[in-house]
Amino acid sequence: MKLGIFLLCIFLLNFAARAEEMIEKNLSAASKNTNLVEARREMQEQIAQQVTEELARQVLGEEKFLRNRSLILGKVAKNSARFIPFQKPGPIQTAADGFSMAVNLKVNPAIFRQVLQRNGLLTENESVPVLLPLVAVLDKVNLRMDRWWLSSESSAKSPLRNIGRDLENSLHNAFAKSGFYMLKPLNAGLSAGVPKSVNAEKPGPDDLQVLGEWFGAPLIIEGVLQVSKLESNKNAFRVDLRLSAIQVSNNRPIADVSRTYETEPGAFETAVPKKLR
Repeated sequence: MKLGIFLLCIFLLNFAARAEEMIEKNLSAASKNTNLVEARREMQEQIAQQVTEELARQVLGEEKFLRNRSLILGKVAKNSARFIPFQKPGPIQTAADGFSMAVNLKVNPAIFRQVLQRNGLLTENESVPVLLPLVAVLDKVNLRMDRWWLSSESSAKSPLRNIGRDLENSLHNAFAKSGFYMLKPLNAGLSAGVPKSVNAEKPGPDDLQVLGEWFGAPLIIEGVLQVSKLESNKNAFRVDLRLSAIQVSNNRPIADVSRTYETEPGAFETAVPKKLR
């Protein structure tokens, strides 16, 4: 995608940082509590603290971690849902002295750094400029729409979800070249972590503030990717993409871009993704 103008406008914000990828981890925890519900809670807290401690040691160094250990394993660990967007607990195993459990999870180092910064553990110039995309996919041919942040719109709409994934991958790669970190909500399964207070088809300023703070993103990329029949060829499609960059702190639009593409003739499920890629 030709996002040069869009990237140039956003780059005027003068954020300086590097892009980081999602990290997958497999961890385990144990509890001596004989109550299964309490044991599960304790083991989940252990996992959150393990991840928090490991990342904090890497980002801050051993000396700074030890100086701020209480804050990190307390307040930062309690916000672990922000930087651990995906968790898949294994079956709870019964042991002689309690229970044990293995967990597969994914960690977002960029959001972790944002959480550290909000707790005064990183200076401004150490932070990563994180961007959160809120781009709806509108299919005017089959009269359907998909918005990843709405739990009511399930991933069963696979053609639209695949188009959304292609778009977020393109945006992520484009912004990474300029030192920005674009979250990939569909690939990371971030929909499960959206605050319950946000349930809007088009989030308003207050919703954007909540989402930006929750995901540690000072910038939100808002817009729509619309697919319709091409008037000159009913076997082909027209793809309209409109994106705007919003600064969360004051709800100020920073830049916008609009693009139109025409696909080759073919089926919706193949022609549209092919053009986007």
